[in-house]
Amino acid sequence: CYAGNAARTFYHVARQTSFNGPILVSLHGSDVTWEPQTRPGYKRDLCKLAERPNVAFTVPSKFLKHKVQENLGIAEHQIYVVRNGVNPAFERNKQPPTEANKVICIGRFIDCKGQIHLIDAFSKVIQQVADASLTLVGTGPNKQMLARRVESLGIDSQVEFIDRIPHQELPAFLKQFKVYVQPSVKDLKTGQEESFGVAALEAGACGLKVITSDSGGLPEAIENLTGYTRSVPPADVEHLSQAIHEAFVDKTMYSGVNERDTQDYNAATIINIYNDLLAVK
Repeated sequence: CYAGNAARTFYHVARQTSFNGPILVSLHGSDVTWEPQTRPGYKRDLCKLAERPNVAFTVPSKFLKHKVQENLGIAEHQIYVVRNGVNPAFERNKQPPTEANKVICIGRFIDCKGQIHLIDAFSKVIQQVADASLTLVGTGPNKQMLARRVESLGIDSQVEFIDRIPHQELPAFLKQFKVYVQPSVKDLKTGQEESFGVAALEAGACGLKVITSDSGGLPEAIENLTGYTRSVPPADVEHLSQAIHEAFVDKTMYSGVNERDTQDYNAATIINIYNDLLAVK
């Protein structure tokens, strides 16, 4: 089952049909951090599902595993950490970072993505690196607010907003940038946090230097990258600006991923979990 709501639906189907086969549920983020707090019966149904003898759950990070235990009360031995695998197209586009001091961030324009802190940090960066540029890719309710902040700081000539880059075009598009930044924070209203950070991992696979906030599962997402990586405190504009400037002058040739972040490793791990569930009597 893909995500908690699908698992909840399947739980009711299984009850009505006396289905007794193994069930593997993949949990991803808001189905763990937000749904249990806001939807009556959601936690109850997933806990009932977890009582079956051949049910397991996967999550992309140790951070989210802890949240599953905390918010849903599911036993640790039923939860497997399966890191998201990188599409090989990103690795095929790996190359040394461009000489241009160009920064990119990809993500919905919502509070938990933290782009406002990146904009504030970037305004400090260009005081030292006058030719730097920032590209923000995404859509969402915060776009106008972010655009107003850019204008108020007088940096609109060096900040570009792009609504969307088709995913199949993203590996080639990333080649023109030197630094990827994911400045996410915890949304105190909804409890949302980054459960992993696939975009940061994909950028690292292409060879970019990668900076994330120390929020949710982001530090885990970049822990296996071989090039320049930094995690900074969430919403810390000063440390973020310093990390971006440091990335501009760093001489590391390029980043890359190791075996644990490949799609082949991801698929092999899932197959092993299925075999474990099939062996349960």
